[in-house]
Amino acid sequence: MLNLLLLIKNELSDTLEAFIPKKNIYITSHIDIVPYDVRFPCIGIKDANIKRTDLNSGWQFVQKNIQIVAYVEAKKNDEAIIGNQNTMGILELSKAIQIVLDENNLKDNSIQYAFCTDESGSEAYSDTKKIVQRKVLNFVYHMQEKRPAMDCNSKFKLENDIRIIDLFHSILTDLKKED
Repeated sequence: MLNLLLLIKNELSDTLEAFIPKKNIYITSHIDIVPYDVRFPCIGIKDANIKRTDLNSGWQFVQKNIQIVAYVEAKKNDEAIIGNQNTMGILELSKAIQIVLDENNLKDNSIQYAFCTDESGSEAYSDTKKIVQRKVLNFVYHMQEKRPAMDCNSKFKLENDIRIIDLFHSILTDLKKED
């Protein structure tokens, strides 16, 4: 998931830089959290559910869900939604995000499918200083990956975990003998 979040952030930052400064595209722990130093318009990227299906031979089919939350400042109610000559409205921004990410494998050959499955209606949101309009887009990414137990790094960790369990078991056995 980490790699996918970074790929999406880089793709949006590079492609939408003319409209949104790179620092205003961020990975977030919650869709309602906008970092203090970020200005509007901005885009937050949030990990969501992951579903896995075993493909045998150490491989799995993975469906990773990502939430993209777009924000624009609401100076005038209708302009926050439809925009004007100078600024992008929330509908235009969400369409731009879809154009950038839809069917884009982000130069990662393991990504087989990328699609915006649904999006929320736009809604007013207040960060206590400003009123902004926001829209949440839900993207799904299908990929084929090695199962974690087949990954060398995961295998090393698993071997260490087994050693710790064995050590713990031997300590318990020794304690029982003392009783």
